[in-house]
Amino acid sequence: GDDAWAATPGGRRIAAAAGAAIARELAASKTAAAAALAATVRRHEARHAIDLATREPLDPPALARYVPMNAALVRRSRAELSAYLSQIASDPVTPQLGLWNLANLGFDAHLRGTAETFVAAVVIEGLARHEGIPGSVTPAIHNGVVDRAHLEALALPLAALSDDELRRAARELWLDLYHTPIEPIVDDP
Repeated sequence: GDDAWAATPGGRRIAAAAGAAIARELAASKTAAAAALAATVRRHEARHAIDLATREPLDPPALARYVPMNAALVRRSRAELSAYLSQIASDPVTPQLGLWNLANLGFDAHLRGTAETFVAAVVIEGLARHEGIPGSVTPAIHNGVVDRAHLEALALPLAALSDDELRRAARELWLDLYHTPIEPIVDDP
């Protein structure tokens, strides 16, 4: 999030939890951090390419309730939801890194009203719902503004998930949003 929020107790809690989750992933991996980062970004961008080539991503109600009726913002939000969720669900090494990169954008007040803010809320709420985290059915955005305390309460427990649990929750959320199983994006063997 932005510097002012990052200095708050909530911002520090999120930073510590996210940092620990990402460090855990990188320590367990034989992949160098730079290579893992490049691979996860590749998956994200590959999903964009697939969506552009095959169809425009759908507009799930969970996203539509947040995004104002602005055609460009709606298209971008749909595209980013598909790409970020696919990235988290498909990443064999760093799904937490993908989640927390997205979450960082959601906590940033300077990005209020952007596609990434709306997508962060939808993904965190959805993952939290699949994990049975209390409060996950309560919207994290009100009148276009993220309730960072609520988003924090939903996001913190996600940092404790294993990579397998996080990927599973992301695949389940994809199925909920798009009504079709996800097509994982994998690197060539």
